[in-house]
Amino acid sequence: MTDLTEREFAVRVQNIGGKAYEVGGRVRDHIMGRASNDGDYVITGVSHEDFKGAFPDAVLVGDAFPVYVLEIGGIKCEVAFARRECKSGSGYRGFSVTAEPDVTIEEDLFRRDLSINSMASPLLGGQIIDPFCGQRDIKNKIIRATSHHFSEDPVRALRAARLSAQLEFAIEPETLSLMSSCGHELEREPKERIFKELEKALAAQRPSLFFINLDKAGLLELIFPWFFDTKESNRHDSYGTECCNFAGSMLVLDKVSLETERPEVRFATLALGIGKLEMLFEISSNLRLPTIWRECAEIILKEHVHAPRLAEAAKIRDLLFKLSKHPIGFDGFNAIIRADCGFLPEYLSESGKYLGIMKKAKNVPIPENLRGREIGAWKRQLEIDSLSVFLRSLSAPRRQDKNT
Repeated sequence: MTDLTEREFAVRVQNIGGKAYEVGGRVRDHIMGRASNDGDYVITGVSHEDFKGAFPDAVLVGDAFPVYVLEIGGIKCEVAFARRECKSGSGYRGFSVTAEPDVTIEEDLFRRDLSINSMASPLLGGQIIDPFCGQRDIKNKIIRATSHHFSEDPVRALRAARLSAQLEFAIEPETLSLMSSCGHELEREPKERIFKELEKALAAQRPSLFFINLDKAGLLELIFPWFFDTKESNRHDSYGTECCNFAGSMLVLDKVSLETERPEVRFATLALGIGKLEMLFEISSNLRLPTIWRECAEIILKEHVHAPRLAEAAKIRDLLFKLSKHPIGFDGFNAIIRADCGFLPEYLSESGKYLGIMKKAKNVPIPENLRGREIGAWKRQLEIDSLSVFLRSLSAPRRQDKNT
């Protein structure tokens, strides 16, 4: 069986009396000239029986409304029937849904979250259907709710903040107000949905905008109270300047994001504001964080204050070995220290050289009288001694210059 192309899919839908559209984020990304990972389609004017007859390989998924998974162009895509929705309960499941052949594409777009996601493009040609001025908002770099129905799914508030971070768009005031109205339901949403939006936000171009816009909407305290609490406390940066933990962490977060796309490292940056291990463990439990996220944040909490100022060979040795085996790695740790302090001490920027010196120092026979842990302690002391000699050699020219 040959692969079904997008055009063949659209023609087959047309042959059974329907029409196929690409929708949502995919249309938005095409307009913006961005690569799109979305493979979402909506069809109108087709019954379920006729669709299954035309596409026997389509697999029905989802409980609340009919969505089929179908391979198009070699990619598994979601094909949804255009639908109407009516709020009937709380949360994202609290809707009654109608998905019949008479539902129009305009009705389907009306139920969507944001104007920039409420557009459709006919697969067989024709103008983009844009009843809510999404193209205008893309041009003006604005995040705007499609309608007052925005707040009926509370996680849309997180999605709006996340898209602001991904696209670097501003959220207009009325939409911020609608986001604020989501608070009472958002607190009861499954933690998995909240973490999913957090994860996507931390992968964004400017992740700080996610938290900043949630704060503007009055949601930061409700959803991420640990980060909100950092607004009330101050810290001193490496130059002794007092700054707000929240503002400082947001600034460092964006700097780190320029250096690494690793979400666990970006999250670890937030530990600069959190300040306490007990709070980190509470966050980890509440949001069900991946272990690597917690571990990376934990080492930053423990080491970031003194790491830029280490001078003793023993302490330098121990931190280098800890980092060499830790999932954050030198790249992640260094990105955060450099962003927070504005510089890296040589033992971190030249970590490979320092580790090499210590490795070379151990290339001697182990004394026969040593056993078990004694061997480890002996090796550690060799490494410390070799570093001490090296560090003294670095400072010797400076002493000589002073005497001259």
